Amino acid sequence: MNNTRIPQHLPLRNDLVGLQPYESFDTPVPVRLNTNENPYAVPKTVLRAVVDAVEHAVKSVNRYPNDGFYELRVRLADYVHKLEGLKFSVDQLIAANGSNEIMLEIFQAFGGPGRACISFSPAYSMYPRFCRDSFTELVEVPRVPDKFTIDVDKAAEKIVEVGPSIVVITSPNNPTGTHTSLDDLRKILEVAQNARVKSADANARAVVVVDEAYADFRDPTCGTGLELLEEFPNLLVVKTLSKAFSFAGVRLGFALASPGIISALRIVRLPYNLSTVTQAVVIAALERAPEMLEAVEEIKYERAQVLEQLKHLQYQGESFIVVPTQANFIQIGFSSNLPNFQQLPEKLHAYMLDNGVLIRKVGAPGYFRITIGTPEENQRFLNLLKSWVAQ
Repeated sequence: MNNTRIPQHLPLRNDLVGLQPYESFDTPVPVRLNTNENPYAVPKTVLRAVVDAVEHAVKSVNRYPNDGFYELRVRLADYVHKLEGLKFSVDQLIAANGSNEIMLEIFQAFGGPGRACISFSPAYSMYPRFCRDSFTELVEVPRVPDKFTIDVDKAAEKIVEVGPSIVVITSPNNPTGTHTSLDDLRKILEVAQNARVKSADANARAVVVVDEAYADFRDPTCGTGLELLEEFPNLLVVKTLSKAFSFAGVRLGFALASPGIISALRIVRLPYNLSTVTQAVVIAALERAPEMLEAVEEIKYERAQVLEQLKHLQYQGESFIVVPTQANFIQIGFSSNLPNFQQLPEKLHAYMLDNGVLIRKVGAPGYFRITIGTPEENQRFLNLLKSWVAQ
């Protein structure tokens, strides 16, 4: 970790003075259950095709990459069609280095001084940074305690009151794993399309962003925001290949929206933002999407096994609060009836770390989060948790 102090003679922006850069917790441990990664490597059957694609792509890296990445967008649109049964044109799609870059483009295009973004906390920890970096005010609407669902009535009131230019809904939500139903999404979209955006043209309406980074792990009965795109022109759905595709290290996120929204994002998009190698690797993987997605059902099965075991665990006579999840992770809380319950995740984190397992202290006070790993990793976590509560 780099703790180098920023010299005072540098003209750092006033609002950044005293802040620390984002750094992940990279302590080497045998079991990493802290960053919501897919625990399974890229299938061996796909590796050869990816290596061949890279070898071919490297021959032309003396030239700039395809800036419009048309072929990649065609493949992504086809992938979404086969996965969700929904058709979209390439003009409705944009891609970038992970969904984080997509999100930053959204804030650069639609945020700014005098404008606001509404999100529903606890939510993804990067949203405040996107707001900070784009000089956008962040307005957080708390989720329903312990259930971590969105109170639609409160959301509607806040949208009308604040007049935001951006509304962000993460579904399944990070860090809670909770899913927002299509009915609730529709109600929020209806309010947003009728509420005037402050500090904008009188006809402007908020862009509603549905961040679906973990949607591949949802149950079949749960819908996707993509189903509402045709109905709501101000809706934008963000996706990623980092999780279900085991491609966290490749960095490929994409978004689907109306052609108008995509054109707005292209204004702030950096040129040549996807390298020739990245495009080649992703296209090769998309050609073998069924193989890349084989681990998803295994993760969902393991999620069910872990949830079942957690039901029977208690700490000092109090059951754990296990938040219903549609993601590849679980948020777990200590009962507020326990003394100093807010400090317990810190103690558990230290115990797990001492025993080679890394979990995440994130979200509401008194809660921690675990990623679903391999069967062996999950059992190691559960065994340690049982040992800790028995002490």
